Amino acid sequence: MTGTREFLRKYLRAKKERMVLENHILALKDTLDLQGVSYDGVKVQTSKEKGSGIEEKIASKVNLDQQIIDMRNVELNCLESVQELINEINDDHEGNLKLVLSEKYIKGGSWRTIAERINFSKSWTERLHQKALKEAEKVLEKRKKIVKNSIK
Repeated sequence: MTGTREFLRKYLRAKKERMVLENHILALKDTLDLQGVSYDGVKVQTSKEKGSGIEEKIASKVNLDQQIIDMRNVELNCLESVQELINEINDDHEGNLKLVLSEKYIKGGSWRTIAERINFSKSWTERLHQKALKEAEKVLEKRKKIVKNSIK
């Protein structure tokens, strides 16, 4: 079941990685000290410190922007694959298995908030989670068999 949990967690991991990159951009923006250009003949002093040039900082920001775009694409792909898995599970618990997985692995909810949402105790919610993981594992095993049979 560890592999199933890891599969389900990949969306939240991708989301966290993107957020880290976005925080790097915010920090970089704080270091971009753009000075106004004066056209009255007064010299504008700039830093001569190596690596502190505005060009390097802008290039870093552009690079981080591209990484964020790439990370968003990864994040969306992960979200789609996790949602597909959750939608495929056999849920004979009035939709609660799917809801528990969605709340935990897509929204990142705590056990307490998930339990409150579905009106169950925290311990019963954790039991539903275990059942949902078993169902998700069945779906992943079924997918593996299909891929194996299609290769033959």
